[in-house]
Order: sequence, then structure tokens, then C-alpha cells
Amino acid sequence: MEAVEINIAPKITDNIVKFYVKEGDKVTKDQILLELDGKDIIAAYNYAQTEFDRTSEIYKRNATSKQNYDTKKYKYDDAIIKKDWLVLKSPINGKILYKYYNEGEMVTIGKKILTIADLKEIDVRVYIPHNKIASININGKVIGYLPEINKNFTGYIYTINDEAEFTPRMCKQEMKESD
Repeated sequence: MEAVEINIAPKITDNIVKFYVKEGDKVTKDQILLELDGKDIIAAYNYAQTEFDRTSEIYKRNATSKQNYDTKKYKYDDAIIKKDWLVLKSPINGKILYKYYNEGEMVTIGKKILTIADLKEIDVRVYIPHNKIASININGKVIGYLPEINKNFTGYIYTINDEAEFTPRMCKQEMKESD
């Protein structure tokens, strides 16, 4: 079985201050997963906000140029974006599969911190006995049973290999028992 996996990685290099999730947790879209330290980014944000607020007041009184105002606004907007990078949120509803770091550790740009599985769609590879292969079709509906959770599920066939594959011994035994 395979689910779509999404890796969560930072846009900056920094220390992890706080994890809000652990392996196995279910998460919802936009849920906060972790926070990075970002003291330098917060300081830059506070400075940019103060400068922008001051320049806005001066600009309202026509005491500074539009170019100066635009420059301060750009720096403030940039600081807001970078400050948002300190809080990593889940892009989907799913389940935390892997956590690669701990609180206090430094992570670098683009290095995966967490992996989340999208459990809405799961791909399952099934081996079909050769005498039953003629009865299946692409887009055909199938009913499966997952004994680990004692549950039936509905699925659809989206591909059939055009060449025979090696069937693992365990699958062969299970197929013989269920026939």
C-alpha cells in the first residue's frame, strides 16, 4: 500500500523551538506542526514595522517621498513573509509518518523535517491469479478487505500491468487459502 507523501521542509536555516505533532498523529490542513526560533527574523520584522509605521505617518503629512514610503513598505512586507516562515503548517489533512528532527536541532533550507501521508487516496498493488485476470477491467469497481482493521473498502482499478510479475510466495499462499 502506498499513500501520497508530502515532505515538510523549512524555507530558512534555523533551530526547531517547538514541535506540536509526533509520528502517528492525524493533522488537518493549516494545523501548526512546528515553530522555528527566528530571533533574527523577528528582530528584522519589528524594525521593519517600526520604520514603516514611522514613514507612513511622515508620508501622510507629505514630508517624505513616495519612493521612500514604497521602500519601507516593501521591507515590511518582506519581513512579514519571512516571519511567516517560522511557523510550519500542514498543507493537507493527513497523518504524520516520519519525524526526522527533535526540538533544539538545527535544520537547513529544504531539508525535510516531517513527512505527512495523504490518506484520502491509497494505492494498493494486488496480485491476481491468472485464471481470474480476464474478469477485471480498468475503472472496474473492486471490494477489498483489510484484516488488520477488519474493514471492507471500495476501490477502482486504474492500471493493469501488461506483463506478468513475480508473485511473492506469501501472496501465493494467501490466494490459495482464500480460493
